[in-house]
Formats: sequence, structure tokens, C-alpha cells
Amino acid sequence: MTLAGGLLAGAGLAGLLHDAGNLALTQLAARPAAPAAATVALAVLFTAKWAVNLAGLLWVAATAAGAAGLPMPAGLRVTGMIAALSGLAAVVLPWTTGTAGPTGTLEQLGYALHLPVMIWYGVLGWRYLRSPYAA
Repeated sequence: MTLAGGLLAGAGLAGLLHDAGNLALTQLAARPAAPAAATVALAVLFTAKWAVNLAGLLWVAATAAGAAGLPMPAGLRVTGMIAALSGLAAVVLPWTTGTAGPTGTLEQLGYALHLPVMIWYGVLGWRYLRSPYAA
């Protein structure tokens, strides 16, 4: 449980770094004539994009660790591993396009592939809240 929680916390921090990078890039885009704006924007963009991939990988690892290590029925465990594989496909998907970056459709597919992970965590949370041991 500690491993899965730590990995989820790491995913959250990487997600925050990604969001901070996106915010910085938005601010830089508002002042394109600023000195060295293009250089800084490129560095921020790479950081934001790598952070989102790191967050996705940590999220997948947390899901796999939770499915493997948390006490739950076998069916829910298998479902968690399938969700982790779906999430892994979502993380790998943008890298199939090379430096061109994913199209809007491919990016939406990546979001859809993360949906099983979110549903699985929702089911786990619901089971936990209904458990007499949750308090």
C-alpha cells in the first residue's frame, strides 16, 4: 500500500510540474518579443512534456503496484492490471509520432486509454468507503 501511495504522490507532483510548465509557456507566449523568450519557451515546453509522461508512467506503476499488492478480489486485481496496461499504452502513444507530436485525435485516444485507470481507482475508492474498516 505504501509503494502504490508513494507512486501516486510522485505522479501528482509530476503532474503539478507539468501544469506549472504549461502555465509558464502560456505566460511566455503572451510576451514573444521578450529577450530569449523562444529559448526559455522551448526548455519549458520540453520540461512540461516530459513531466506529463513521467506522471503517466508513475500513475501506471502505482496502478500495477496497487493491483499486485493491495488486498482485493482476484477479478478486481486482474482488472487493475488490464487498466495499468491501458494506461501504459496511453503513455507510449505520443512517442509513436516522433518529433511531430500527436494529432488532436491521437491525444484524445490517449485520454480515453487512461479512462480504465480512473474507473479502477473510483471502484477502489468506493469499496474503501463502503468498508467497515475505512474509518
